[in-house]
Amino acid sequence: MAYAYAVARVMAMKSKLLTNDDYSRMRKMGVHEMARALETGEYGKEMSRLVSYRGAELVGMALNESLATIANKLMRMTEKKSGKNIVRLYASKWVYANAKLLARRLAGRISDSDLNYSVIPVEPTTHAFCAAAAKSPDVCARAISKITGMKSDDVKKALPGRLGDVENEIDKRYYAALSSGVAEPAVAAFFVATIELMNIRNIMKLKYHASAASGYVIGKPSMLVSRLLKSDYGQCLAILEKERPDIAKGVRTKRTMLENNTEKAMLQRASTLMRGKSLAPVFGYLVRKEAEVRNVRLLMSAKANALDEKFVEENLVI
Repeated sequence: MAYAYAVARVMAMKSKLLTNDDYSRMRKMGVHEMARALETGEYGKEMSRLVSYRGAELVGMALNESLATIANKLMRMTEKKSGKNIVRLYASKWVYANAKLLARRLAGRISDSDLNYSVIPVEPTTHAFCAAAAKSPDVCARAISKITGMKSDDVKKALPGRLGDVENEIDKRYYAALSSGVAEPAVAAFFVATIELMNIRNIMKLKYHASAASGYVIGKPSMLVSRLLKSDYGQCLAILEKERPDIAKGVRTKRTMLENNTEKAMLQRASTLMRGKSLAPVFGYLVRKEAEVRNVRLLMSAKANALDEKFVEENLVI
């Protein structure tokens, strides 16, 4: 088995993920108590280095650092000179997300401190890389070009006025890479499902604002996506309520539930990969780690903003 060592390591690492009991205890804690609990556990190493941060901000930075550390480690463990590395392919989502942060910085939408706080430093987009890129428009545009393959001149011309178009193009380039011939069936099916979920999310956002959606579709639209493209927002919601109730749940009363539902559906689907063959368990572990980071963010935000417990219950991915 080509990846036996990586799979064995991941199975050991899996035991350190937060459990249902951990989440139950954390739901009873306040922000600072939750931060202390995380500091004494698997996030202690990151939190001990971030001495200038406190409370929710400290936890947020530590989550970013921990996720990036795991992604970088798994990429190195599974790297081969030939063939696609599905772990690297998936982990590049955070590299592309950092490219979007650089685009927002170039457009003047976020500050240097916002950039530093939001970056998930998956290689090669480390904090140092992003900080250096943000120093001038030319360097920033070249960094975005290096990550995405977009022409730096096109990026500079588009910003700041067409930030949405630049972000959409970055997303399309990432998801196009996901659909490009992954050999392992279970992972390939997961990527196809992920692309469909992103298309549904984007179409629903645009339909709500009565905007054209066809130019924002990633890859070849599925049958469901094709039906949504031909419908207005109300019709789209009715279609989803019938065919994807997991995505449509609660959207009529709170539109932002769509974002939560699509993300939750993706992460729940990934849990089956831990039982797969070859690299699938390694990939599955990375997605479960991503779900853990999402859950802790959710709990911290719920405590800091006094969100309803029902909201937490509906959106935890366990």
